[in-house]
Amino acid sequence: MLVEYIRETFQLFSAGKAELAEILRGYQLKYDIEDLILYSAGEVTELLLHALQETSMQLLAIADDDPARQVKELFGYPIISREEIQQYRPDAVIITTFRYRQEIYEKIKDLEHEGVRIIGF
Repeated sequence: MLVEYIRETFQLFSAGKAELAEILRGYQLKYDIEDLILYSAGEVTELLLHALQETSMQLLAIADDDPARQVKELFGYPIISREEIQQYRPDAVIITTFRYRQEIYEKIKDLEHEGVRIIGF
């Protein structure tokens, strides 16, 4: 039973990864994204990191408001503060949290004046 559970879990993960990659490719085409930043170093970001491998977009960094996370990396990507986002010159920032989406948008909406797309995932 354990082997069957692991097999089904892996199949669900693979299907989810493919779906997320398709959504990301749609964003890439719609918004002409090459370089991006994911905003929030949470679970959704971890899932998107796997899906991004199926696209040609380049992840530059991950932004997070927690100073304790900002000195770390997530799967080799630097975790930065929102004040550092513009230094990376992304085409887009994808907000990857549902709970704080509007709050984060309010904090970074000025980036849109500099040509950065802000997308709520």
